[in-house]
Amino acid sequence: MSILSILYLFVIFLFVCHFRWARLKSLLEEIDVEAKELNRETRHVCYKSYIGDNFFVSLNTGVRCVDFRKFYLPYGLEVGNEKPTRTGLALNLEEWNDFLASIPLVEMKYRRLAMAVSSTMQDVSQYTPFGARTY
Repeated sequence: MSILSILYLFVIFLFVCHFRWARLKSLLEEIDVEAKELNRETRHVCYKSYIGDNFFVSLNTGVRCVDFRKFYLPYGLEVGNEKPTRTGLALNLEEWNDFLASIPLVEMKYRRLAMAVSSTMQDVSQYTPFGARTY
């Protein structure tokens, strides 16, 4: 599968909501630092960040990929005990680098995404996973 195919699948599948794209863009540097550490294997990596609509991005030592996945909260459990679903996409570290390099192409094709960063970042930061609202 070509990187362009992966990119389009990625954008359509996970980020049709432009506020998730905005949140992801705000985390790119952080995620990339962790991906580089994962590649170097110089320290333990355990990173997980919320990007909206119960989607998280995560990286963990032992699994050499950047994982974008939707989570659910089983009945009776509290926030923090989320479980992953099959809905998501895992990019190996080479695909992650290709993805980073291709962001300008994606934003040229999907103008709404390019404009989403400044207009929705404030809205996204008000929400936490699973409908809990912070005040």
